[in-house]
Amino acid sequence: VVPPGPTISETEANGTTATANVITTANTTVNGTMAASTDLDLFKVVLPAGKTLTAKMTPNSTSDYDLYMLSSTGTQLSSSTAGKGAVDTVTKANTGSTAMTLYVKVKYYSGGTGATNGKYSLNMNW
Repeated sequence: VVPPGPTISETEANGTTATANVITTANTTVNGTMAASTDLDLFKVVLPAGKTLTAKMTPNSTSDYDLYMLSSTGTQLSSSTAGKGAVDTVTKANTGSTAMTLYVKVKYYSGGTGATNGKYSLNMNW
């Protein structure tokens, strides 16, 4: 069992792999905001060997944001597009013997934006 990790707030600008928010602790929860319909938020995780990263994103009840897992080069590995108010989940196992860099991306699809109507929660665990 992984103990609860920290809860942090997403910080802009994090719309590219170069500016992604870095997550260093397992079971971290991010309180994020879709600032506009063009917003996307990236989070960088260095996944230890032998671990599996599970990212779960819960949008607010009136919004639909999508969740993606990207490789270290930005190539999409998986996605989850569950729909309005639904939890999206993506996973990736690191079966290698060295740590691997992954990016988790939250992207606006429909619904609310801004500090009140654009909120989501993202948990990343391994």
